[in-house]
Amino acid sequence: MKKTIIAAAILAASTAGTANAGYEIFNDGEQKVTLGGRIQPLTIHENGNSYDLHRARLDLKINRTISETMTGFARWESEFRQNTGQKNIKIYAGIKSGDHSVQWGRTGGSQGLVTDMTDITSWFGGQATDKLSVGNEMDGVIHYTGNFGALEVQADVSTARTDFEDRKEGTVWSKDSLLDNANGKVTTEGYSVGAKYKTDMGIAFGLTAGQEEYEQTDTVSQTTSDSKATNYVAAVSYSAGPAYFAASYVTGERAGVDRKGYELATSYKHGDMKFYGLYQDRKNDDVKAVKAIVAGARYYFAPSLWADVIYNFDKLKKANGHTGKDQVFLDLRYNF
Repeated sequence: MKKTIIAAAILAASTAGTANAGYEIFNDGEQKVTLGGRIQPLTIHENGNSYDLHRARLDLKINRTISETMTGFARWESEFRQNTGQKNIKIYAGIKSGDHSVQWGRTGGSQGLVTDMTDITSWFGGQATDKLSVGNEMDGVIHYTGNFGALEVQADVSTARTDFEDRKEGTVWSKDSLLDNANGKVTTEGYSVGAKYKTDMGIAFGLTAGQEEYEQTDTVSQTTSDSKATNYVAAVSYSAGPAYFAASYVTGERAGVDRKGYELATSYKHGDMKFYGLYQDRKNDDVKAVKAIVAGARYYFAPSLWADVIYNFDKLKKANGHTGKDQVFLDLRYNF
């Protein structure tokens, strides 16, 4: 591949100024390479303190024609966060034929197919449904996607036990959280499946189920504990022009603790503004574990550039000894 071709493609992409899923930097008729990503400065304000979690992503996609009915593909998406450094979000390769595809690597998403129906915000979403790692993004996973008309089916199964440190997952920003998680190491394996059916009336139905086993090790004391988690979510949504409504119900257990809860979500887009709200509620063994109201607004400067402000009102701060924190999320995101 000649350097001049790449340079010309990048120059054309930099002047395009449109929002898309990456810019084509090479195409010889059989193989196509696209490059995209995002730059996202963001901060969270919590109890009088501010924590910067600025991040940027690069997303490289490759498609290769194998035959008239079959295509090979690969993807590498990497993220750099100010507080936790570099992390690979996706690394996988696969084969697609018609409406069916199979991929293997750091992948997953069958639970997200359903939980994303109510997890509609850039932050604070999905606190009640809380999808499993194997049904989200995890190393050593075989992921299947199949489309049968209005029905989409996804499935994930791990091919190896996967190690990671909790603090490397990028969910930590405060010093207290960092101290709580820095010494934890988790080994996970499992499977999940999800299905979503869309109707012509704007109504969609989703159902997902999954199970994973994990071994948690304290790297200081070297003590290890084994446990199991299950997660079952049913969801329904309705879209009517600029308005969107959704509800989900979750049940399952983690470490022998029964979990039941629900989420409600709504959004409305008017011109360059989008407003959204969530209500999240979950009990662990009849003890309230999640109860939050999330409200936010987004302004689109352009299709590829927007800003969010999201408020997370933690309604548990005076219940069951919980020391919950009201939080404010601010970001400015540019997609390319």
